[in-house]
Amino acid sequence: MAIVLNDYATRAFSEHPVAIWNLDDDAYYVSLISDSQRLFSNWTKTGCTADDSPDLPPAQSPFDSDIYSSIIANSVPMSDTTIQAISPSLFQLDNLNQNLSTFCINLYLYQQSLFVNWYEIGYKYYDNFLGAEKEIVQKISATSTKKWINFNHTFAIPQNDSHTVKMILRINIKSGGASTEDYTFIVNGMSVGQWSEITCSKSLGRQGESLPASCGLAPLTGISADQYGVLSDNGYYIIEDNILLAENQGLPIIFGTDSVTKIIPSQFENPSFIFPGKGMLNSEGRYKNYSLEMWIKIKPNTLESRRIVGPISNDYGLYVREGFIS
Repeated sequence: MAIVLNDYATRAFSEHPVAIWNLDDDAYYVSLISDSQRLFSNWTKTGCTADDSPDLPPAQSPFDSDIYSSIIANSVPMSDTTIQAISPSLFQLDNLNQNLSTFCINLYLYQQSLFVNWYEIGYKYYDNFLGAEKEIVQKISATSTKKWINFNHTFAIPQNDSHTVKMILRINIKSGGASTEDYTFIVNGMSVGQWSEITCSKSLGRQGESLPASCGLAPLTGISADQYGVLSDNGYYIIEDNILLAENQGLPIIFGTDSVTKIIPSQFENPSFIFPGKGMLNSEGRYKNYSLEMWIKIKPNTLESRRIVGPISNDYGLYVREGFIS
């Protein structure tokens, strides 16, 4: 989620550079679900129906997203009754990064009804050892007031399984309501990601997209980084093994920006972030003068020269070793 205005990028852009990437994009973590999978109309429902354009409650939404979806009980219950919604297949377990070992489910749910006993939220998958489906759910108690409630839970990745994961939302309702409107539950800000706990309260995450063929980095994917003021020549935060190798997080080091872009080294010598060179350090810019400007904080505790900036196609660029740049 980008800030309204990047003061530093605005000032730099006033100097008319060839190009500038301000790096305040929504690049926090890789989303394991798409927008369509957040809508209950695409889920399998028991004892309830769905509405992907619900009337919003008077309380301010806790999440900055226009994606809302609700489930409504089919009828007013005469006794304790459980309604549920189960998502379509979301992702393969073996596509997750096993080194991260967990994934997080987060959502905000507006409790329109006061006639609720409890909620269960979690996931299900086919367990190879048991030879049957297995559910992992977390139960939370209902509140006594109409308000937005947050569910955020970290689940361990099942070991030695490669099947698909489906998400579960289960609600136990009780008698007392006058109509089905008293049994309406609106969800906003639903996200699933690995190590997303810190930023899922402000971001739904991003799914990877194909990189330009000219990069020669297939089958890697990435998240686009907009060029400031121009809707072309995007940069890309690279995704490797379901991890963003460049992610926006932490305190900024420059006044007027929203965060810093943390670089995570690739395990396979892939770049972490790429952007069009515009002729710098390649034959297109031969005999021309260029300036490359950035603020960067480095811990140079390496005895080997490490390249920090350079072309994909050759070994030219800036290297750091111990306390020196060459």
